[in-house]
Amino acid sequence: MLASGLPPQWLADEAAQEPIRFGPALTRFGKITLEITPGASPRVAWSADWYRDAPPIEVRALGFKPATAVPELDHVELSA
Repeated sequence: MLASGLPPQWLADEAAQEPIRFGPALTRFGKITLEITPGASPRVAWSADWYRDAPPIEVRALGFKPATAVPELDHVELSA
């Protein structure tokens, strides 16, 4: 699960000059780096070096509908 601890104001900030970046961070699945582009429909993207197959990725950001990533993609766009 990604982005669950970020304030909705950060994600919806259409005046943001730069994306929000986090990582690389080690997880039990491998190493992941996040880049979130704020706006009306924030884009959550990641790059990862998984130990095995990619795990299911779900983004649950406060103030937005949960989004589950399609396995072939490395990003999702959120909607309110």
